Amino acid sequence: MNKLIQLTALFLFYLAPAMAQVNPKKDSLGDKPLRDTALTLQTVTITAAKSFVVQKNGNIVLNVAESPIAAGGRVYDVLKRAPGVTIQNGELQFRGKKVTVLLDGRHTNLDGEQLNNLLTTMVANGIATIELIPNPSARYDAKGGAVINIISAKNKKFGINGSVTAGIGGGFYGRYNGGLGLNYRNQRINAFGNYDYQHQQYYSDVYSNRSLNNLASISESTYAVTRRDNHSFKGGFEYAFDSRHTIGVLVRGVVGIGHKSSGILSALHNGGDMADSFSRSGMRNYSRIATPSINIYYKAILDSSGRELNLNADYFTYNKNWNDDFTTRYYDPKGQEYTTALLLRDQSPARNTVRAFSADYSHPFKGGKLEGGLKTTFTTTDNDIRWEQQVGGAWETDTGKTNHFIYRENILAAYMSLGKTLNKWGFQGGLRVEQTNTTGDLVTKQIVDHRNYFNIFPTAAVTYDPSENHSFSFSYRKSIQRFQFDVVNPFIAYQSQYSYYQGNPAIRASIAHNFEISHAFKNQLFSSIGYAHYTDALAEVFRNGPVAGSVISSSENVGTVDAVSANISWSKSLLKGKWSTTNSVSTFYGKYNTPQKEQNDARVTANISSENIVLLPKGFKAEVYASYTSPMIIGVFRIQSVYSVDLGLSKSILQGKGNIAFNVSDVFNTDRSRYEVRSFGIQSFYRVKKESRFIKLVFTCKFGNRNVKVNSNRKTGVENESRRMGS
Repeated sequence: MNKLIQLTALFLFYLAPAMAQVNPKKDSLGDKPLRDTALTLQTVTITAAKSFVVQKNGNIVLNVAESPIAAGGRVYDVLKRAPGVTIQNGELQFRGKKVTVLLDGRHTNLDGEQLNNLLTTMVANGIATIELIPNPSARYDAKGGAVINIISAKNKKFGINGSVTAGIGGGFYGRYNGGLGLNYRNQRINAFGNYDYQHQQYYSDVYSNRSLNNLASISESTYAVTRRDNHSFKGGFEYAFDSRHTIGVLVRGVVGIGHKSSGILSALHNGGDMADSFSRSGMRNYSRIATPSINIYYKAILDSSGRELNLNADYFTYNKNWNDDFTTRYYDPKGQEYTTALLLRDQSPARNTVRAFSADYSHPFKGGKLEGGLKTTFTTTDNDIRWEQQVGGAWETDTGKTNHFIYRENILAAYMSLGKTLNKWGFQGGLRVEQTNTTGDLVTKQIVDHRNYFNIFPTAAVTYDPSENHSFSFSYRKSIQRFQFDVVNPFIAYQSQYSYYQGNPAIRASIAHNFEISHAFKNQLFSSIGYAHYTDALAEVFRNGPVAGSVISSSENVGTVDAVSANISWSKSLLKGKWSTTNSVSTFYGKYNTPQKEQNDARVTANISSENIVLLPKGFKAEVYASYTSPMIIGVFRIQSVYSVDLGLSKSILQGKGNIAFNVSDVFNTDRSRYEVRSFGIQSFYRVKKESRFIKLVFTCKFGNRNVKVNSNRKTGVENESRRMGS
């Protein structure tokens, strides 16, 4: 690692003077109306810093391509920097709400660990913007309280164009990445393809201590090293019959291959400083996760008034191969092994498939727009967990841990939304209906459970703009929080000798009512206050496990939740456009109302963040990001404070065709999670440190034709569909 730092320093020392001689330039079209033609661009000098965080129409937009810190990083890390985004119990939340993640307007249908796996394998280089929508309309699925839409970069230039990316960096271990993108476009055809590769290696250090009674306790220390090789690809073809009719196909996916080795030291204490007994476990893991998807679409602009029809067919798969090998040895207080070692291994393949068909229609009229659509989604998850234990030198099936579970879900949905503007007032109302049919099949025990339920989800929004400086809005949305697919699997899953998880086949989806009032001043100062009430609230609880000293966790409907949030954000361009700053404060208070007293504790928490991009002399651009989250109490979790600082520096070279970015994440190495769990008499403390301080040096170069395709007729009122058009 020291050699890597030295090489990076030498690279910057010798290259910076050469880069300083280059005048940074970029393409610019101005604000003139554009026709369906090709314009040869003239380069112009950058005179203002573009913000990483922009607020527009009540939504937050992250300009990923403008961030030196994001270069060569992961989409998951970029999302964590968004104002109002927090991570609770391993899940992303926005302003205290559960989120639904879209890729170019299309649903991933993933939650929890599976969603985190997808976001951590996606590289940020191919992302143009990320849109955070706190109060989505009826056009979006009712699942989740907020929407995060990850939008790929698009190339609108005629002819053959492309870009290459290469990066190197590291923390305790080295890492590197590379990528290639190609695009061909003419009047009717747009064909594109991208491939990105990322190699990562990092450590994690986890410590836990759990009280068994007034004296006894169990402590565990786990140190793991993970190596991942991620391959991301995207390709598509679009054909325009004329200016109004377009068909296309988009194929994308990620293949992530991982190797993990870890050591676990577990110790039992009965009141003394010395352990009464302890064990050492070694684990080796191999995983391969593939997420290929295909989208076929047809877009028709029906007349000159802008009536539009969009048809989509989607197929998405999440394939996981997962193998673990465990070796556990047991020792007495003197360190002598007192019994035979336990050898376990598992193969846990999983295959999730999602098939969706949708039709969306929009009808603009004077001062407003009518939208409507139909959608059906078929989801199948197949998890086959196979455990074996070595007995007498031979491997035998461990029936106590092996299980096979298949879950099928079909959602039929229809929506209608009407928006109207009257002078300074704007009104939008929508209604979405969803019929859900599910089947849970525990193949291991031949138990089948069928369910179906029908829900109506209204949405409403009112805006008032008394002047150019002020804008007020009020919104209401009813939403549903569906459980993760593996939650309904009733089998007890082995995680470690003292940790188990059990699904809950009786769990129900949670319904939420979301209200928000917001205000914008001069498009610089934004504030909002929100309230949400959840019925049949979903929460994770912990109880004593099947083995002495162990804990079993599960998800349950625990009662209701009342949540209040307040957010204020200030964005400003300073120093004649040389400095762009966004500063945000988000507060949240969520209280459970359940029979379990420990579940009902709550505390106001705040997240403070500051994002700054500064244009420096000689074409350099610097970025500084800092974040602090105060202590939090929500449900059974008591979470301590955390803060971090990221730095980035970039330089435009090769007459604006190239860019070099250098960044350091978590400069002070302070990003760690510390929390307590209090549930049904169990009291545990956890300290989780995942490697977070990395340095990266990334080079990007664009090549090809400089002509831009311009078509004013390609605008659409269905934003999530239009964003998918192109590369």
